[in-house]
Order: sequence, then C-alpha cells, then structure tokens
Amino acid sequence: SGLIESFGEGVHDLKVGDPVCANCVMACGSCGFCKSGRGNLCKNEGTFTLIGIEIDGGMADYMVSKRRRLFRLPSCLPLKIGALSEPFACSLHSFEQTAKSLDPATSNTLVIGCGWTGMAMALLLHHKGFKKITVVQGSKPRRDALLRFELGICVMRPDALKQEFKDKNGRNEGFDFIFDTAGTRESLKEYLPLARRGAQFCIFGLTTKDTSLRLDAANPVDITLNEINIFGAICSNPDEMSKSIEAIEDIHKSIDLSKIGIKLYSIENYEEGFKDMQNKTATKVMFEFNA
Repeated sequence: SGLIESFGEGVHDLKVGDPVCANCVMACGSCGFCKSGRGNLCKNEGTFTLIGIEIDGGMADYMVSKRRRLFRLPSCLPLKIGALSEPFACSLHSFEQTAKSLDPATSNTLVIGCGWTGMAMALLLHHKGFKKITVVQGSKPRRDALLRFELGICVMRPDALKQEFKDKNGRNEGFDFIFDTAGTRESLKEYLPLARRGAQFCIFGLTTKDTSLRLDAANPVDITLNEINIFGAICSNPDEMSKSIEAIEDIHKSIDLSKIGIKLYSIENYEEGFKDMQNKTATKVMFEFNA
C-alpha cells in the first residue's frame, strides 16, 4: 500500500495523495480464463505478471504500476491495514471457490496454519457468520495473536487436535471445510482423515517444487464414496480485491486488525524482518519507506 505521487495522462479517477493498494496479479484480460472472470489462471507469457517476481515490486521508495492494478483504499483504513487487502483477497478467493455454499450455522470448519492467510480465513469465516471455527498452529505467538481478538474461535496446537480425534470417526464427526495454508506434504496425511463426508479440502499453501503428493491418508475409494472434494486455490481475481477491501473495512470497524501481529521495519532492517517471519514471531512483516 502507499500514496499516489503522480500519474499518467489517461488517469482521471485518482489524485496525488490518494491511498491505494496493489493487486500483485496482472492478467492479459483477453484469454478464455480472463474473460470468464478467472484471471488468476491466465498464463499468457509477456502479459501475465506478478509484482515482485516478473516486475520490480514494492520494496522500494517508489513503484510504477498500471492503473487497473491499483485499488483505492478507504480513508479510514491505515496504510498498514490496507496492505492486508491483497493476501486477504486470496483467502476470500479460496472461500468463494470452496466454502461459499456451506451453512454458517452448522458447518464445522478447520484452518491449518495461523500466518496472515490462515488468520484472514478465520476472520473471514467469523465475518460470514460461521459458528464453529477451529485453527491449528504450532507457534504460540501466532496462536496468541488470534486469541487476542476474543472471537470465540478455537485455537489449538496440532497435537491437541490429533488427541481430540483419537477415538473419533472423522467422516462422521470431522470438518465440513478444511483450509490448508501450511504447504507441507504432511498436511493431507494428517488432516484428510478429519474431513467429514462431503467435505471441501482446500490446498492453498505452496510446497517446494520437489515435494510429491501422496494420498496414503485415504484411498481413492474412500474419497469417492464419501465425496471428499480436494481443491487447489491460488491468488485472487480483480473483483475479489474490491470485495476484500470492503470486508477488511467492515471487520476493522469492530476489531482492531493491527492486533494480528504486524511488525514494521525500516528497509535497512530487512534481515531482522525476514528472520522474525521465518521464526514465526510475527504474523505479518511490513517494511516502511520514508521517501
């Protein structure tokens, strides 16, 4: 997120000083995926770009961006909260793909991992009215960050959840929606047995390229007979960015999102920031620039 410093001749709906955030995904806008509203799946070489990967990103005093990549932030949102919009949109996209049709009053939901993406999903589920939300996280600072909101969300260590289901049948007493942000090979093995009949299991966390996926947690017949749906989800679409900003503005009115465990660093101290992220002592690391 940042403030508009200047703009080109064709921009008429922004002014200098406006707060904005950027969607890191830029799709071509003309392929079949883009025209069907799934620009996150566009792979047209030369037009599909990711900020910070194919083009220079936000770790600089200034960044040049196309207008359609930018979204105006409400004046009531601090820039550090507005910066949460893009990763929150990713959780929103995953929700729209998998859990949107579930009954919030009765559905049992599980979020694996409590970095910002996992926490965003937990907050989104709560915002949507879901009553039964469980989050598993090994890191105590991250568990404590979510517990500070006092939203009635059950936050557990992975071993505690495993013990709770020791004598239970996951297909009968498990979860209707499982959102995996951990990005480990063990996630399916550990948590697929906890999927209830007809459950949605969404894999969002990215593994390393050399990681293989094995379904030894459940055989294909078990998955078929119980209609366990395993989905992948990546990034978000432009319309979901707008929805994300609206949702964050709404949520921030009732709870202080700065409590998620945001740590701010000057760019000169970037190594300290990355270390805290790696050690999971921060939920979200951000860098401040004083241009």
